Amino acid sequence: YGGCELENINWEYSITDANMTIQVGADVVTLNGEEPPCGSLLGGFYTNDLDELVCGGYQTWCDDFSGNQLAVPLFASEPGIDNGFAEGEEITWLLYLGNQTFSANSTTMNDAGLFTSIFTPNGFGQILSASYECEITGVFGCTDSTASNYNSEATIDDGSCIIYGCTDES
Repeated sequence: YGGCELENINWEYSITDANMTIQVGADVVTLNGEEPPCGSLLGGFYTNDLDELVCGGYQTWCDDFSGNQLAVPLFASEPGIDNGFAEGEEITWLLYLGNQTFSANSTTMNDAGLFTSIFTPNGFGQILSASYECEITGVFGCTDSTASNYNSEATIDDGSCIIYGCTDES
């Protein structure tokens, strides 16, 4: 899937009885050389029986940066159902921003110690680097219509919204 925009990607996933946890440092994923904006989704995808990419789990960028890292859960397939990753399956990392889904130009996962780069139920993975070099077609700005600096043309929330009495004391 070698880099840039993919069409018709569904980001819904099934929560099953087993998962793999992937550790992602806040500084290892880049979009055009910079950290992805808050609200972007970073997801692991598997290839189903119809040769389609299917989401196995994701995390929202910035939502849970405990210790400047995310924990992304990827879910295993249940017996007889193609609803998650199979043991040993390759993980394809996608990034969602605005209304665009990007595939990575390059991804490196840790294979040392307790980490693995392929799906392992109840296992652990770690992304060492993921680079997305893609054209962003959306407009950055405040997308919250209740904010004082709302931008009606913005399609990608850049975290700049000011809501008086809530995020600003003036």
